[in-house]
Amino acid sequence: MEIDAESLQDALAFNAEQGLDAEQIELVQLVIGVDPMTGEMDELTVQWLWAWQGWMGLPQSGKLDEPSKRRIQRLASVGGSLLPEMVRVGCWVDSPPAEVLREAALVALEAMGMETLAIELVGEAGSWVPRWTADQLARLAALCEPREIAVVLVVAVAPVRAAIEAALAELPALVEAGGAAGIELAIGEGWSEAELVGFASLDEAAAVLAAGMREICAASEMILELSVDVDHQENGEMASLAPQVDRVLPRAFSVRTRAGSEVGWEHANAPEHEQTRAAAVSERIPGVIDGVVALGMGLAADDQRWPDHEPEEALDLALDAAALLGIAEVRYRASSSLLAAQSPAAAFLQARPERVDEDDWEDELAAGGDGAGAAAVQGEAEVGVGGEGEDAGTGAEENVAAGGEDAAGELAAREVEEIPGGEETGADAGATTQMEPAREKAASKLRPRPARTRPSRLLVEPTKVRVRPSRPPRAGLSPKQDAPTKLGPAQAGAKPASAPAPERAGRESLRVRPSRAARRVVAKAAGGQASELRAKVSVKARVRSIRPRKKPR
Repeated sequence: MEIDAESLQDALAFNAEQGLDAEQIELVQLVIGVDPMTGEMDELTVQWLWAWQGWMGLPQSGKLDEPSKRRIQRLASVGGSLLPEMVRVGCWVDSPPAEVLREAALVALEAMGMETLAIELVGEAGSWVPRWTADQLARLAALCEPREIAVVLVVAVAPVRAAIEAALAELPALVEAGGAAGIELAIGEGWSEAELVGFASLDEAAAVLAAGMREICAASEMILELSVDVDHQENGEMASLAPQVDRVLPRAFSVRTRAGSEVGWEHANAPEHEQTRAAAVSERIPGVIDGVVALGMGLAADDQRWPDHEPEEALDLALDAAALLGIAEVRYRASSSLLAAQSPAAAFLQARPERVDEDDWEDELAAGGDGAGAAAVQGEAEVGVGGEGEDAGTGAEENVAAGGEDAAGELAAREVEEIPGGEETGADAGATTQMEPAREKAASKLRPRPARTRPSRLLVEPTKVRVRPSRPPRAGLSPKQDAPTKLGPAQAGAKPASAPAPERAGRESLRVRPSRAARRVVAKAAGGQASELRAKVSVKARVRSIRPRKKPR
């Protein structure tokens, strides 16, 4: 199934009106997988764009509209789509301390591949009554550190000055006791103008809260996160608190029952659809599409039973959608569901192979190693946008071509390079870390990766943050780059660029792949006939059985 002739011409005319230059068009081609990249918005590029929009759950028109521009710009900054095995998994801990502090509970969570435990420290927003004591957090740290599990302290917040001041005063001691790697601010309906106490506006409350939390995080080299409902005003362009954190986690909970009503399998809030919807909304937050604010995602572990569909299928689609969207960290709701008897989510997570660290695969490929990574990844795979029947639905991650050492070496040479982090600034310059080795290792894994691609000309002009008080340098993040040339049409009167763009080292390969659900739909619509449109995929891992999971300690 491909774009029809009339829609193709309409899209060509629309895209020409955008006035993008050759470098901007090449960025588009790089992210959506066009090969070869020509720097021209031609028919082939429109066809690829149309197919890519379908994979991404975006309106499928072949037009380079604003949602597509935002998605392309964010994926360029994070290196493209991921495979599910590259996604870091954690969970919110809502279970009582006595239950979590049992050795058996930690063994079970470790067997599920949990690398982050987000401890719900305060249950009710607007008050400061911690559920965990410093002694309990210290005992938790002693259980987590040998397992390299990062601890994040979750604080439910409301714009109430007394509660915020109490949290800022008492959190440092709890952070130290628990060896925390991060603080997560959890906001919901309570973060609204109607709940203001002691503040003139939400902007003022956000400024005070963010400044205080960033000071605590800088002192302990932690990251600051924000979890928020998908439809909350903080998850969008009007956000005042979200642009001031290191990572935002929209709660993309695709569950069978929502607000008392049953959700259909093809509903906008169903598995895969809810995650793509959440990402599209979050990409409006200032800083997200530019890689300044990382994007994580909250997933549901409960209520995953749909008629004619196994819970594992729902869980698989949600996680695969997050990986497709380039989400490096997901967090499941919640420990009470995962530790329950006969939990489908627990069984699903236990069956996953051990997470593949992106750096490990790049190092193995560059070294031409013959270990698990080199054995599983040989060269470059091509994925048809159709394929033969249901078997085609297994997709990019299982269709690995045998390319030998030369192909592996070529792939390694084409991988996107990290951007240098630069020197530290401010009061922390030259300071040495005081973190314990185990905690430091867990914390380093939790931190968002620096932006991987910084094109000199973007597709969307960076949105100005309405409130951003001065703050210390962010632990684990690269210093903010100079403001890039704004992404917009080429200068008025300039001729459309058709000459080849100059070569840019390190930007020749981003991960591009269709989702599993999209491949099944396209394969069915195509009647089992493979389409001529094919996406090159930089394969660093396989979906099944890359290497066995570590045995629980």
